[in-house]
Amino acid sequence: MKLSIAVKKIGVAVAFALLLTLVSLQPTAPVAGAQSGGEFEGALFDVIPDPTPTSVIPGNTVASTFYLQGKMYRFRAVNQATCSLIDPAERVLGVWYAWGEVAPNGRLVIHHTFHLTTYNGAFEAQGITGISLANSAAAPAVVGTTGGPSTGPTEALAVTGGSGTYKGIDGQINVRPYCGPASFVNAVEPLPAFKYDRAFCVGFEASKRSRRIFE
Repeated sequence: MKLSIAVKKIGVAVAFALLLTLVSLQPTAPVAGAQSGGEFEGALFDVIPDPTPTSVIPGNTVASTFYLQGKMYRFRAVNQATCSLIDPAERVLGVWYAWGEVAPNGRLVIHHTFHLTTYNGAFEAQGITGISLANSAAAPAVVGTTGGPSTGPTEALAVTGGSGTYKGIDGQINVRPYCGPASFVNAVEPLPAFKYDRAFCVGFEASKRSRRIFE
């Protein structure tokens, strides 16, 4: 009888240890809606640059440096036709920083830091402006307008990493400027590279946690 009880106790202990092991192997819950299952694909944000004396303008010479920054909001917080907030009381999600050098042919070599304080993290992206996605021609703005200014073609930049919530991500982000001139619609491509001189949206495409980092 004593032997039988001892065997049962051992069996219960083994089962409990196995349960703890299985629980420890489960993935952690997503953070603040900024990710899903460790992936960030589809996350979108609106950005409005701050007025700054270091804005990039068409007359900037090649190799001249620049620094830009602005505020980040939820996607669709910005009126695409006017580049202003639809609701002036819209909550700020974080700060966008960008810097780099002016390249030939009206392009920029640029590095971005998107610091989302609301989600306790930041992600980095870099590249050269003017690399647009296939089938991403300019289109009429759709928020708060009936066919006024347009949104420009979507440009692609490489994700180079992140911290906090966005630790270890890689992939690509897409940038689409707002309130471009109406003449952009149906214009002959390619259009001028985006100079980050007005509001834009940024979104992840195929961005996920890198499997090269420590789990």
